[in-house]
Amino acid sequence: TGCYFGNEDHFSIAFDNKPALRLPYDPANHLPIANICISTPSSTTSINLGVLSDDNRNITPGQKPLLLWHARLGHLNFASVQSIFRGDPFSKIKKFANFLQM
Repeated sequence: TGCYFGNEDHFSIAFDNKPALRLPYDPANHLPIANICISTPSSTTSINLGVLSDDNRNITPGQKPLLLWHARLGHLNFASVQSIFRGDPFSKIKKFANFLQM
């Protein structure tokens, strides 16, 4: 069993009364990030838990910008993010900014 907690600057997770693992949020995309290094006498393994990391093979190169803008736009749904970037995205962003200023 375990528990998790998140606030504005980090996310924590703990299992079975073990010390909590504290993951800060990436300032560029507000997603939890962590770099883990496991060393043994014979080798060292490094793991990057950043979702948008170049080493992440769970998402395609085309999905990375979509995920980045999804996070930057306050976790806006993916269909809306894709809609913004179809055609001329800057005109849509300007219209949206004007709408917010009304």
